[in-house]
Amino acid sequence: MTFETFKTLILILLVGLSLLLTISLWSYQPDHDRHNTGLKYVNEVELGGDVASKRSLIKPNAIIFHMNTDYYGFKHPNDMNDLYTLMQDWTMSDPVLEEDESFPSHDHMVEVIFPENMPMEVVKNIFTLDDPEESLPTWSFQRLLFIFDTNDSTVKAHFLSVDGREQAIFSVNESNASEKLQAYVNKRTGLAKYLLFEQAPSRIFLPEDQVDIRQRTLAVERIEPSLLVDALFPNPALVSPNVGEAFFTDGQRGMNIQQDGNGIEYINPIQSNYEHMGVINLLDESIQDINEHKGWTEKYHLDSIIPSMNQIRYRMHYDSYPIFHQGDLSIIEQQWRNQDLYLYRRPLFRLTNSFGGSNIKLPSGREVIYYLENNSSYNIESVRDIRIGFYLTYADDEYYSVNLEPAWFMDYNGSWQIIRIAETDFNEGGS
Repeated sequence: MTFETFKTLILILLVGLSLLLTISLWSYQPDHDRHNTGLKYVNEVELGGDVASKRSLIKPNAIIFHMNTDYYGFKHPNDMNDLYTLMQDWTMSDPVLEEDESFPSHDHMVEVIFPENMPMEVVKNIFTLDDPEESLPTWSFQRLLFIFDTNDSTVKAHFLSVDGREQAIFSVNESNASEKLQAYVNKRTGLAKYLLFEQAPSRIFLPEDQVDIRQRTLAVERIEPSLLVDALFPNPALVSPNVGEAFFTDGQRGMNIQQDGNGIEYINPIQSNYEHMGVINLLDESIQDINEHKGWTEKYHLDSIIPSMNQIRYRMHYDSYPIFHQGDLSIIEQQWRNQDLYLYRRPLFRLTNSFGGSNIKLPSGREVIYYLENNSSYNIESVRDIRIGFYLTYADDEYYSVNLEPAWFMDYNGSWQIIRIAETDFNEGGS
């Protein structure tokens, strides 16, 4: 073989390899993009909901005005949310740390109560700091006090540590902050008298008088389970339905369709040993994961965090009231293991058109307190919180509509349950 022939063969071989590589590149269509560790993929699937943030999800359960020795709260939670949104935009600066085991006492202050203990670091995400790089204490808070004086324009924001031993005090640098709070004190527009449930282990405030709230009937729209298959499984092409399409699996992960098609439970059974995630990390991972498939199909607020289980829960709200359901169909729940999604539960419906409803008068807070204090079935020390909300039930057998029934609810030993009060539960002392 001559040298020229050899060169010709090499050239033909190289051209052939080039053509094969070109064809391979043209025909290669990656199904999924890698995310983070490479063990999880992001599928471009949307459930039609919103994109949320810590600022939009972490909302207070109550805002209470302390006026001398009296307490006032909002008649409707929409007005409470409006004030809280204003508070989030007030610029805070110059934090001072103090050790003080006494609860602050002042003639005029506003108590903001959150549903869960939050690390101080989250203040950077839900409020406006003059210096976002400000070093904050490592302890957690659940209550924030805005203390103001009707004779001047100063407002101080006091974050109280959960153990009650420390405070982080910020100056509120907003020209109209004091004016806004004083307007509520002077006019009391949208406010009602509240009571402090003194026998409860934590500070729980309830409206003194009966509460009018509208019962609702709403149409629902189903979310197709196949969308969650595409969103949650790394390779949906490997997923097959079993048991009449009530269970989906790729051989490792599984997704159950629950409660007559109204909810799902996804489980990724990875190793049982795992490290506890910090609250901020858990919030970040959870919010990002649900944002990726736009899973906030209703208004959801943070409901609870259990760091020991890496568990986080968000509760559905309607008209700013929390929604409760016996089977937790108003809850989005996630658990994480070593930065991977281990468990995901959520409803498979969204609320749509309202068919109207009628006004219902709920018992007063005074009646609720009397009922709990005089009912041997309850231990007051186990009552962690009490709220007004909606109880979700289905209005028809085909699950095309739901009823939202106003009721009182209490967090009893970490589990929410409805408080059913009949007129026969009271005597003259309970009115």
